[in-house]
Amino acid sequence: EWENALQLISSMAQSNIELETISCCAAISACEKGGAWQKALTLFTEVVQSNMELDRIAYLAAISACEVGHQGEQAFQLFSEMVRSKVASNRITFNAAISASEKCGEWSKTLQLFGVMAERNVAFDASTLSSVISACEAGGKWKKALQLFSLMEATNQQDLAIVCSVLRNNSSSEQVSKKK
Repeated sequence: EWENALQLISSMAQSNIELETISCCAAISACEKGGAWQKALTLFTEVVQSNMELDRIAYLAAISACEVGHQGEQAFQLFSEMVRSKVASNRITFNAAISASEKCGEWSKTLQLFGVMAERNVAFDASTLSSVISACEAGGKWKKALQLFSLMEATNQQDLAIVCSVLRNNSSSEQVSKKK
């Protein structure tokens, strides 16, 4: 499917049909969903170079492609570029960048993004906390993970009850194994 999307974009360009952001975003997203993350990022770069106006959806598609390709640092850079360009971020774009950073083992970037999210008063959800807690776990930052549990409980994030119990069990298991 992503091949068809790229072919359509190419045909439009060859026919001198003016490309619009929405068409390019759809093609970037198709590449991302098809696992062709490098093609998605190449198309995003071409859109940037063409001086086409980028919106939140364009950045989201590129950040999501970074997640598929395990390119956490590039996702972070794209998110930072989005902010510098004064493109409005929301929970979805934050979650995409946080998830990409978490999946690439970049716990410090994950926490940094979560901090910016809080500073901007962007509401977090179960997906946000799950990614941040997982990043803390992977980075050996159990104290921070437990602080996030407290935050989760204080904000009544009931859909994270399973995650909470699993991490508490893992934390208890780790403490038991350290005592042995």
